[in-house]
Amino acid sequence: MSAIHTPLNDIAPPGGSMAAADAVHREAVVSRFTTKLAPYLALLYLFLFLDRTNISFAALQMNKQLGLSATAFGLAVGMFSVGYFVFEIPSTLMLRRFGARRWLARIMISWGVLSLATAFIQTETSLYVLRFLVGAAEAGFVPGILYYLTRWIPAAQRGRVIGIFMLGVPMATIVGSPISGLLLGQNWLGLHGWQWLFIVESVPSILLGISILYVLPEKPADVTWLTPSNKVWLQRELDGEHARAALLGRSKLSSALASPIVLMLGLIYLGNGVGLFGTSAFMPLIIRGLGLSYAATGWAMSFIYVLMALWMIFWTRHSDKTGERIWHVAGASLLGVACLVGAAAFSQIPVVAVVWLAMSAILMNPATPSFWNLPPKYLSGAGAAAGIAWISSIGALGAFLGPLVLGFAKDHFGGYAGGLLLIALGPLLSAVLTLSLKRHKAFARAV
Repeated sequence: MSAIHTPLNDIAPPGGSMAAADAVHREAVVSRFTTKLAPYLALLYLFLFLDRTNISFAALQMNKQLGLSATAFGLAVGMFSVGYFVFEIPSTLMLRRFGARRWLARIMISWGVLSLATAFIQTETSLYVLRFLVGAAEAGFVPGILYYLTRWIPAAQRGRVIGIFMLGVPMATIVGSPISGLLLGQNWLGLHGWQWLFIVESVPSILLGISILYVLPEKPADVTWLTPSNKVWLQRELDGEHARAALLGRSKLSSALASPIVLMLGLIYLGNGVGLFGTSAFMPLIIRGLGLSYAATGWAMSFIYVLMALWMIFWTRHSDKTGERIWHVAGASLLGVACLVGAAAFSQIPVVAVVWLAMSAILMNPATPSFWNLPPKYLSGAGAAAGIAWISSIGALGAFLGPLVLGFAKDHFGGYAGGLLLIALGPLLSAVLTLSLKRHKAFARAV
């Protein structure tokens, strides 16, 4: 009787090692996804983050024209996170129902339109309302992408793919800061530079949102750049991971939302968000305070985020290479804490304080892509979509608290030192909670 060949047998080496065949499939799937889709996802995230954070550059002109205090500006930045928090879970569940392609397109087009509308605000209240709506429109994007990746990439290799996707964060500033600095110096058609900043940087989001409908495949079965045997292997690998996660964690929607572990993961994400978003919201204002021009401020921000991108690539690849996750999250958080304390300690020497502040952003940022390797260890199935969304919702409050605390401290203490020490408590909490996860069996495993 002749041997029966399954698709997996087709590329197994002669004589037979399934481990060798697995390695070949794994390399094929990850390398092709990394080449075909990961850069596109990073591009989407670049413009998402640009539309989320360009208010920090607009503040260099907008705050004075609208009469915003540091506290009011911090609240305006944070209102985005309130909208995000309210709509994150519903939006992610809708993505799971309607499919990634259609729902991500809806998200991107709507946030682009609303971000563009921010150019025409006239009052403090209208700014609060539009920032809330931009957050509501964007809700579901990041957890939706992370859930999408769990259907394409095995857990052991997911760290570097998430790292490529989240390169959109530093790239948004690398690309956007010089452009924002130049736009602030323009006054065309009766509109100020900060208004053109919102207009010019929103249009690509709308166009990219339309492109999603034609570019993004819904599932591995829809693509031709994976062989049938690749697809069979990938489905078997992911089914095994989901089964293990279901045994050790939560696979049902209700149990995922009620889980103390999911709440702890949300608090870890929140704590890091306090430090990261508090820093990023005010960094252009602090750098501009050194006496730099708009353009020079933009180039300075771009240089800082080039270093951040390089460090993020190293950090996420090292995490995948070693299979270690916990210390890669906690370590990045603790490095950020140390640098925030350094910035506060040298607040009377502005140039030194800015260097410490920049180092906090560079060293702490990889905590985010490293963190997103943790939830799939505990969540699977419907619980993964809802749980990731709930974690992201809780974490969004960090982006509300960080800018608000730093702005309030600036107005009431006359400087940033006290606020920097306060927001440093966020990543410190994250580090402590992350290390405590080692006691749970779902996180004791490698990868």
